[in-house]
Amino acid sequence: MAPETAELLGGPVSGARSVLLLPGFDEYVLGYTDRSAALAPDYAPRIVPGNNGMFKATIVAGGKVVGTWRKAQGAAERERQVADVVLPEFFEELSPNQHKSLEAAARKYAAFLAT
Repeated sequence: MAPETAELLGGPVSGARSVLLLPGFDEYVLGYTDRSAALAPDYAPRIVPGNNGMFKATIVAGGKVVGTWRKAQGAAERERQVADVVLPEFFEELSPNQHKSLEAAARKYAAFLAT
């Protein structure tokens, strides 16, 4: 639901604090010809650099793509990592609660990698 629609209904958008780490070819981004509900047109080139069909992994906060992420590699990237495994690149700033949700998602990903 678009934030404007939620405002008309008198409440916040459901899941506005949730943050998801989606893989590069997740249907949330790929499944639609018009991606404007989830992805601002200005960010599209950052999701598919060079428009070559190779989609980067995305960070989705409150239903909107707000950045990309990749698995962190080595100590040189350690200061920018989340939960020692995810290296985010944000297009928009996250709220403090969304940062907590991002950390929780990154910890789940780290636990998955450890299995």
